[in-house]
Amino acid sequence: MVIAINEEVLAHLIKRGIDIETILADVLFQLLIVEEDDSRRRKIYELLRDTECDKVTLIRCFRIFSSDILQIPVGREHKFEEMFTTQRISILKNYVKIIRDFYKYLIEDIRQALEENVIDKSKVEKTLPHLERLLERKENQLTLIEKLLKGSQLR
Repeated sequence: MVIAINEEVLAHLIKRGIDIETILADVLFQLLIVEEDDSRRRKIYELLRDTECDKVTLIRCFRIFSSDILQIPVGREHKFEEMFTTQRISILKNYVKIIRDFYKYLIEDIRQALEENVIDKSKVEKTLPHLERLLERKENQLTLIEKLLKGSQLR
């Protein structure tokens, strides 16, 4: 049995997205610090920048549904300096897959809740396009990460 989400639950789920993006940003920052290859470091920086932008987008979406004060979580530290590059990039890939899947599920829930008229349509219209763009960005990030893993020439 599938239960449609309401606006309060949606706000909490968006907050979880912010949490995951924060963790991803921490991972990317730690990878940036230990990366020795200039080309890879640049790509990691771009992923970090995009992740920070995504986090801001989610914060704006959260504020559409809630006036609560946001508490941003503290990330955990990885021992990336002790890992091979492929291990580091694989960990990054897993985090991006998690957030990509999270966005897929969240978008599905929002659409269902909209069909069942349990959330305000005008709020969804302000939020859903942003979430869909975030999903697309994560797909693009996964493509870039695959190139990093394969050691492809990056442009």
